[in-house]
Amino acid sequence: MFHRGSYRCGKCDTCFNSSGNRLKLKSLVSSDGMSDKEYPYSAIFILGNKVLEGCAEKK
Repeated sequence: MFHRGSYRCGKCDTCFNSSGNRLKLKSLVSSDGMSDKEYPYSAIFILGNKVLEGCAEKK
């Protein structure tokens, strides 16, 4: 479970921290490149030394 971090990077709308991993969400319409579906958020997930980028939507 991610908890909102005590920091603001200034580049994201929302930042979450859990065990040193970070999830950053930004309000920016993005597309996954495989479908024509548009998503309301861009997401960056930092897992240790790996950086994963993609699209996100609220469920």
